[in-house]
Amino acid sequence: MQAKNSNLIFNKDFSQLNTLLEENYSDSIKFILVDQNTHDHCILTLDQIGVSQLEDAEILLVPDGEGSKSPEIAISLWQALMSHNADRHAVLINLGGGMVTDLGGFIASTYKRGIDFINIPTSLLAMVDASIGGKTGINLDGVKNQVGTFNDPVATFLNTDFLQTLPQREFMSGWAEVYKHALIDNGSLFEEIQKIESPSKEVITTDLLKRIIAVKQQVVQSDPFEKSERQILNLGHTIGHAVETAVLGSDHELLHGEAVAAGIVIENFIAEEKNLLDNNIRKNIQEKLKSWYPDVFKLEFRGEALTEIALADKKNTNQNIRCSLLEEPGKVKWGVEVNSEDIESAIKQWNAI
Repeated sequence: MQAKNSNLIFNKDFSQLNTLLEENYSDSIKFILVDQNTHDHCILTLDQIGVSQLEDAEILLVPDGEGSKSPEIAISLWQALMSHNADRHAVLINLGGGMVTDLGGFIASTYKRGIDFINIPTSLLAMVDASIGGKTGINLDGVKNQVGTFNDPVATFLNTDFLQTLPQREFMSGWAEVYKHALIDNGSLFEEIQKIESPSKEVITTDLLKRIIAVKQQVVQSDPFEKSERQILNLGHTIGHAVETAVLGSDHELLHGEAVAAGIVIENFIAEEKNLLDNNIRKNIQEKLKSWYPDVFKLEFRGEALTEIALADKKNTNQNIRCSLLEEPGKVKWGVEVNSEDIESAIKQWNAI
């Protein structure tokens, strides 16, 4: 199995999208997958700038939120494709945030054993993480991304203007992934991001976006199917996914990036206990994240509940929980075995913040 090279296109007028569709899919049935938010705020942009190849595209609308990454929604989308007589030459354009690109990539990867798809991420989370790297998936029984594929889009079009459509909370959810990439980067990115007091949409220039994405691309290219080194990208995610799952459907439901912010802090407690991470570095990261996500730090969690959820994580081997833990900015140790006592101790420290 070979990984495909996904084409990243930084283009604000989408002229290259029209050319791509005209040259490769002029006779194909075209579909655009959106949620209510991108239907209301983003799809008009494609109309206004004259992407003529999409004038007759069929719109597939799903509800906002993580709940749409479900087997039920997946089945309804497969059925919609069938009802429009979509064949293997059809193309699906995923216009939206991480939920839309995850779900749409999965639908395209599996319908008739695979049709082409194009990602147009509209959220910061999707731009820097969800739509880059070839992962697609849906949730199962309330556990994140339990069913999915590795499959790259034909192209990913990145336009920072879409960030202006985001509520600030959604923007900050993506910012947590920016910070994670900065922690992984072995260059100057961490120092630059650490100095930012109040993240704003204006901070994300095309140049900065390219640098953030390059961190992930470099890792993915060395390990496209997550057999080894790519697992460093899961920094903050083993516990983060458990936190996100634990509060799903509650009055304290968290966005993905908010849960990852908590996950980074909690996993850093574990890293310090295992003598991997210096106390001062851990504290500096904790204080920075607390300044950005004060409401997240007000929540308390139960160690036993998070351990139970973490045991279902797909990165585990032989029922052992595996984490990618920070040693210092630019250095992450992947595949570290973590037990229930480690997690419960870290949760106690989190609850005491």
